[in-house]
Amino acid sequence: MNQIPITDTQFEAAVRLVAAWDEAELVKRRQQLKAKDARGYYVAVQARRLSLKLVIKAAYKTAGLKWNHLQSRAVFDRFKHLCDGFTLVHEPKVGVLTRTQLTEEEELETEYVKRLKRKGQAAFRSALLGLNPVCHLTGCGAVASLEAAHIMPFAAGGSDATDNGMLLRADLHRLFDLGFIAISPKSGRIWLHAACAEDYSDLLSFKLNNQQRQQWQPALLKRWSERRK
Repeated sequence: MNQIPITDTQFEAAVRLVAAWDEAELVKRRQQLKAKDARGYYVAVQARRLSLKLVIKAAYKTAGLKWNHLQSRAVFDRFKHLCDGFTLVHEPKVGVLTRTQLTEEEELETEYVKRLKRKGQAAFRSALLGLNPVCHLTGCGAVASLEAAHIMPFAAGGSDATDNGMLLRADLHRLFDLGFIAISPKSGRIWLHAACAEDYSDLLSFKLNNQQRQQWQPALLKRWSERRK
């Protein structure tokens, strides 16, 4: 996770700065700072609700710091203890699934769990841990959180050979297998579904090296074609 080089004092100053802007100025600054509103994250100042993304980007701008793609959840957790004339608010928007959509989600979840329990999965994970015990996308070294992901899905003929696998943090493995995260076969960059784009925006800095991109090209193409729309 990216560190947040903004102090409490700098964040409070940014809140006061943004709160002083009228609506026209807010629109202008959002465009300038490319501060797309994060779903459900706000700074409540009296009767107004300010975009948490806009506030933290304003803090970076004022401090002369380069933006490092922070997750809004991380910003919220870092500064939620502050209450000097404002309050940080998180009101997640919950979508309503139809019965058909819910059934599809349940089926995908069931298939994911089956894959984790498949015979040979433990040995596959152990082999990958022996090579480099970190998450391939984030560098996370918390071994208990790591799972073995197949590049070419096992159900599509992918093997348990280490050159067909990478370690992923459990949440990323789930999103990767369910098609919410994919790696572009052309650029090696991460693609994120809209449902997780905000919370996982820090992955956008990742780029697969050319050797692996070429080696995994058929598998990446398959994953890409089956990603969530």
